[in-house]
Parts: sequence; structure tokens; C-alpha cells
Amino acid sequence: MTHTKGTWKYNKEFSAVVVYTDHKIKAVADFGKVDSPETEANGYLIAAAPELLAALQEFILCGKNAGYNQELIELCRAAITLATKG
Repeated sequence: MTHTKGTWKYNKEFSAVVVYTDHKIKAVADFGKVDSPETEANGYLIAAAPELLAALQEFILCGKNAGYNQELIELCRAAITLATKG
């Protein structure tokens, strides 16, 4: 299982997270016509998900070799599992 590849952006006008890929736009999350600061914050957080996932994966790779705190590495692993397997 993998997420939609491409550039994820929150589109405030459509209240949705969209992915720009292969000259197409795909909706990832549609919030309907809910216009609130919370919806906007959720949209930006969801749009950042692929970059956050990549950062966690990179941190684990670097952390193993750098001797980072094992509890922190396990916390990152748990977040990756949640993001990739539910």
C-alpha cells in the first residue's frame, strides 16, 4: 500500500487536499464546504503528510547510525506504522 505520489497541497477554495501529478489533479481529502480555522489547519496537516512521513523514515535511518535515543526511534516507528498500515 502506498500513498498518492505527487505534490500535496491544501486548496482553501475547494476545502480539499489535492495532489498535482502527471498534469492531473486528484483529491485526497475533501472537507466539503466547511470553512473554519480548524478545517484549514487539518488541511495543511494532511497536505504535509508525505513530507512528514519521509522525514520520519530518514530520521530512523540516520538515528540508528548516530546512536539516537532508542525510545525516540521507536516513537517514530510507531508513527510510520500508523501512517502506512493504520
